[in-house]
Amino acid sequence: MSPDFSQTLWSNPERSRFFLIPDDRQLPPGDFALRTIIGRQMEVDETALAAFEVTRDEAKAKLKEQFGQILATAKGGIMDALKSWRSPQTQQKSGSERKTSTADTKLTVPQSRTEDALDKLFWMPSLAIKD
Repeated sequence: MSPDFSQTLWSNPERSRFFLIPDDRQLPPGDFALRTIIGRQMEVDETALAAFEVTRDEAKAKLKEQFGQILATAKGGIMDALKSWRSPQTQQKSGSERKTSTADTKLTVPQSRTEDALDKLFWMPSLAIKD
């Protein structure tokens, strides 16, 4: 599963307005400043943003979804690495000596830790989405 980042969440510098803009969309230049959570910036015509504006809750939900996709992708990569790392070792052992396979190994991130990480992301001074 590869993360779907076909849209980027943008906000005004005060983080009081939020916009979910398709990455392939070119907006007309203007004097309305926008930035992303990772620091990308652009200035566009404010009237062109109306169709892309979302609520604070929608913005937070989109970040949570993307964060979950990133974790799932990372989990898959870690499991693949473990599988390839363990493969040569398990091939050298006989069947009776083999322990659990990577298919039996589960990597989970507790929901509370995911929520904690998202809350910290939202409230970091440089990245905060303000009420």
